[in-house]
Amino acid sequence: MVYYDQAFIDPRLPFVATLAPADIVGTPTAYPFSQSYVDRISANPASFPSNLVVTRRGNDFNSRTEYAGQWNWTAQYQVDSSTAIQASYVGSRALHLFTARTLNLIDPRLGRRPRADLADVIIAENSLRSWYHGMQISLNRRMTKGLTLDLYYTFAKTMGYGAPDSTLTFDGEVQDGEFNLAGSTGPKQSDLRHRWVAVHSYSLPSGFAKDGLLKTAFGGWQLQGIMTVRSGFPVNVLSGVDSYGNGRVAGQRPDLVSGQTQYVKDNSALIWLNGAAFDNNTPRAQRRFGNLGYNALRAPGAFSYDAALHKAFAIREKHRVTFRFELFNALNHRNLGGPTAAITNPNFGRILGASDGRNIQFALKYQF
Repeated sequence: MVYYDQAFIDPRLPFVATLAPADIVGTPTAYPFSQSYVDRISANPASFPSNLVVTRRGNDFNSRTEYAGQWNWTAQYQVDSSTAIQASYVGSRALHLFTARTLNLIDPRLGRRPRADLADVIIAENSLRSWYHGMQISLNRRMTKGLTLDLYYTFAKTMGYGAPDSTLTFDGEVQDGEFNLAGSTGPKQSDLRHRWVAVHSYSLPSGFAKDGLLKTAFGGWQLQGIMTVRSGFPVNVLSGVDSYGNGRVAGQRPDLVSGQTQYVKDNSALIWLNGAAFDNNTPRAQRRFGNLGYNALRAPGAFSYDAALHKAFAIREKHRVTFRFELFNALNHRNLGGPTAAITNPNFGRILGASDGRNIQFALKYQF
């Protein structure tokens, strides 16, 4: 593993600096700093103001190299000459994934940073991991009476903690990145528990078009379609306040209120989450992190159907024109986006976005 972003002119001048307002009190210059001020300090690090506290960055040079393993097994069964069923288990695990973690945050007991002469201390290390387990089932039926059909279903879990391959900044979704990365273990943002896909192709009947112009115009048309149904992506509900008192708002989560349902699921009003099910006041009063898990809730699922009608017209030997009429989201079905997930946001629990409507396109392709 090679870290290439830790260059510096002087130990007091980090390659990339982040500053909090409390770290620049009394600095004899406007903030953000002018370029001339930056150039002057870069040229003479000894002139660096003693009352300006900046970020320090470092590496864990004992980190192990990232690696991953994959495994699977499959069973197949031939139902008849045109139909087959297949079931598979697929697994993977990735270890020692790269991240950047922030240390030297404010200690709530002290009311200050443990090292008052330093601001955030960001360390690059290989400390994250993720894993996947999935059951995949498929049914494939070859062309019978003009119809080909493939059905797929996947039940899976993609879990982990932290944000693998994050770069210079602290992962804003980890609650306690300083002392307990694994405390934010949960589904990854891309986790889909259920996914169904149906793919079909149907040769439209043209028995009345025996020959000549009718056969050219009406014979050989193919109707194709892909239908996809999936469950919702994870939702990470955030408190939007610094309950713990470490000077960071990012990643902190609320308490879950006992006896309250977390969901409203009112699609007509576009309200998905119940604000009464989440409590910021108790963890803030007790100066602790909330007990709600990472990515503990789910956004709405989705349905889509794409269709295409196409035919190839033979012009002469080795020359043909293919016509395609395609509809994306053919049924003009609206798929809702995820809800606003920060409790302090006035729109908390509301869905503010949705998928696009039907998209129609025509295409001609000439091959020779």
